[in-house]
Amino acid sequence: MRRAFTLIELLVVVSIIALLIAILLPVLGAARDSAKAIQCGSNLKQLGIAQFAYTSDNRGQFTAARHWVMSAFGQGFNPRDPTILDGVLQGTLFPYVNDVTDIYLCPVAADRLTPDTFVPGWQNQDRVARNYVQNWNVGPFIEDPDPGWPREELTIESTKRPSDLVVFSEENTFVVSGLSTRTLNDGYLLGRQAVTGTPNIDCFATFHNSKNDITAGDANAVFADGHVEFVNASEPAWFSWQNPETGVNETISATVMWCTDAIPVQR
Repeated sequence: MRRAFTLIELLVVVSIIALLIAILLPVLGAARDSAKAIQCGSNLKQLGIAQFAYTSDNRGQFTAARHWVMSAFGQGFNPRDPTILDGVLQGTLFPYVNDVTDIYLCPVAADRLTPDTFVPGWQNQDRVARNYVQNWNVGPFIEDPDPGWPREELTIESTKRPSDLVVFSEENTFVVSGLSTRTLNDGYLLGRQAVTGTPNIDCFATFHNSKNDITAGDANAVFADGHVEFVNASEPAWFSWQNPETGVNETISATVMWCTDAIPVQR
């Protein structure tokens, strides 16, 4: 005669299964997040390769920060709107990525949408199509909304410290108090709007490797020598640096430091 499970035995089995699930879920979740972060770094690596291919065709000139994912106005859409693909499709770098659109958005960023992500006028209020941004100091001066904004117009040849210069990184899809005053709103990373005394406008993304606080993590970045690594929006802390060309003490943040070739990197 075959013996059936008793109710107590069944409950024990169910409890063990529930316990195993409780143990495995965080591990699986962490593995999934890690895989997404790796994919994000791979995306930026591909964008870096595309950028260097572009420079080979353009006498060492990087793409313009205002045009790498954005076309001119008057195309029937807002080229700065990161919720649509049109800015990607008409960007100057798109032909160099084999017409692949997925590499313009970090899969982790897609999970980090917050109420202040979206601004009035954006076409889609539930998703973003891209969150990668080009360093404002890299590339030629094109359609600058304010000629007073500091920029270096760096090229391959003029870059002195390529291993310390960010070319592409990630921008948050939300405002971070004390670090950035803008949500994701364009295709470039602008550290400041004046030489001195201005707080960050944008900051690197802060949602990688942060357990419970998505404002405390890192961002992937690809540098002018082609390598990819994490950068942090708040480390090192803000510091003062005297510009040898102007003699002015400039207030420097991590975003400003990694996005310019003029300021020695503080490690």
